Amino acid sequence: MQRIKPILVIAVALLTSLSFTSFAKESVFDVQAQSVLSEWFSVDPKHLINMQQSAIDTDALGERFSLNFISDDQQVVNGILAMPVDYDMSQKSTLKLALLLHPMGADHTLWFSPDNPINAENISIKLRKQGFAVLALDARRHGERKVGDIGLKDLIKRAHSPYRRLYDDMIIGSVRDYRLALAWMKSQWDLSAADIVAVGYSMGAQMTLLLASYEPSITHIISMVPPYIDQARSPVAPRHHVSRINAAKVLFLAAKQDPYSTEKQSLYVFELISSMQKSIRYFEGGHVLPAAYLETVMHFIDENMTGEM
Repeated sequence: MQRIKPILVIAVALLTSLSFTSFAKESVFDVQAQSVLSEWFSVDPKHLINMQQSAIDTDALGERFSLNFISDDQQVVNGILAMPVDYDMSQKSTLKLALLLHPMGADHTLWFSPDNPINAENISIKLRKQGFAVLALDARRHGERKVGDIGLKDLIKRAHSPYRRLYDDMIIGSVRDYRLALAWMKSQWDLSAADIVAVGYSMGAQMTLLLASYEPSITHIISMVPPYIDQARSPVAPRHHVSRINAAKVLFLAAKQDPYSTEKQSLYVFELISSMQKSIRYFEGGHVLPAAYLETVMHFIDENMTGEM
């Protein structure tokens, strides 16, 4: 757990050193191009993942399980499923679900560790107390899924270079992994009438917007400082996808001095979200939001996700 804080700080420092603020309101992809993009994020509906579950512990909020499965492109995926207070696993009844997506440089344990600069554990605790199961996976090339000697610095450089394939594949593949995990959750529990919330920070916020663009069953979105991808034809730029989000309730948090996204860039992406149930909140400072951001997130959860099942 101790590794999370320094890694995140390094990530933010590297991001700050890169030019990421150019902005031009180019047209988003046309309908035909969006159709092609949707294929990149698609998953095989006939692919049944062989989900392996192993009990970790039972804390004051409920049971926790480690998860492991093979994605439909043979990638090994790992993470944690934390159940809410007093949920009877033997019943497999109606369940509310939260998908938590971590920032670059971290891993799924961020959401269960008290030692990180964004106090992410507070969010998972809050959701579990509200009756949500919490599912968090390692993104590709992060945590237990790190590959070779390609580290954080190289990933960031590739994200802002003409040679983006490695970065793009990482983002697209991670979103697809969450789609498969969500399909598995739906096969195990009744989520049809339940709230499903996707929560992400930085790279995780970028993936949250992409995931929600292709999963209409997601009812709530909390997207915190998603980066603005300024390459005009980038397949992983949220602005090319978020018009598909037309019903979810959206909380979009941005920072006024964020080196990853200017105020105008953040507002541009926010306005492209089709849903009318959306709000944006700006904070002073850079990519690491001030502690007060948690109050906004907690208020959103209290106001929108406290209904009885």
